[in-house]
Amino acid sequence: MKSFRIDEVEISSKYYKRYNPKQLSEAMRLEASLLNIPQHIQVVNSEIFRDQVVLNLNESATRNCSGTFREERHNRISPDIYSRGSYISAQHNGVDMRPLGKGPKYHFFSMVNF
Repeated sequence: MKSFRIDEVEISSKYYKRYNPKQLSEAMRLEASLLNIPQHIQVVNSEIFRDQVVLNLNESATRNCSGTFREERHNRISPDIYSRGSYISAQHNGVDMRPLGKGPKYHFFSMVNF
């Protein structure tokens, strides 16, 4: 078996943007820093929604959170999001948005927790 040595490559771009939220929403009720929370909690902040020009929460949540998928019901506007086989709720200030039928509106995106 041959082995090859590959030279170091550095990629830089003025268009690259790092998304690094510094703190959690108070609705999560976690006092630990983001580095110390369990890895199954993923933070998707409003900056990501804004840069991706998100039109509905289902599309963005399933695109940005690993292991999630949406169930195609209610003409694709319901917040029926599943993670690893179980329903997860989209919440606004700790209140489940599912009973509202259509799910969170786009102006709530800066405040939605999963």
